[in-house]
Amino acid sequence: MLVRGNNKGFALVITMLFAMIALALTGALLYMVTQSTLMTGIGQRYATALDASKGSMEITFVFIRDYPDTMTPAAGTLPNAPCAYEKIQHETSKWVSSTLCTAIDSDDSVDAVKTNSDVIIVLGLYTTWSKIVNTRITKTASGTDCESGCTYYTIESYTENTSRPMENAHVTSVYMTAE
Repeated sequence: MLVRGNNKGFALVITMLFAMIALALTGALLYMVTQSTLMTGIGQRYATALDASKGSMEITFVFIRDYPDTMTPAAGTLPNAPCAYEKIQHETSKWVSSTLCTAIDSDDSVDAVKTNSDVIIVLGLYTTWSKIVNTRITKTASGTDCESGCTYYTIESYTENTSRPMENAHVTSVYMTAE
């Protein structure tokens, strides 16, 4: 005599198993889409802050290039003008010992750049603090772009959205002028 088992409910268990797998896959997909959107937003905000920082660097470069004909940068202010002028005119070894710049330029951190900046520029929602951290003057041989000498400026720049400080960029650039 052969006894058959009761298979009632087997289809329900398989259906529930497939429903749980589909639900888990849908949840994972929604999580990935949400995270992707979040990362894209972060990237776009950083790119905007970086563009503002690059723009302010260009303004700072023009200020350095045109000094002393232009005593203030376009769209900017000089919170410590005597120190900025000294940094443009002399090598680091000469302006570090100056009483104008000694305490101001001992640190290149973001806080030091903001607190002791040479140039402050406001571009829309973004404020940029720039600071010349090194000046080097070189004399080179004839036949080069720097026949009578070149000056290299290392500039730290920190840009921040005034309404959302998490949107920021910190950039270091080197600018060269030929004498």
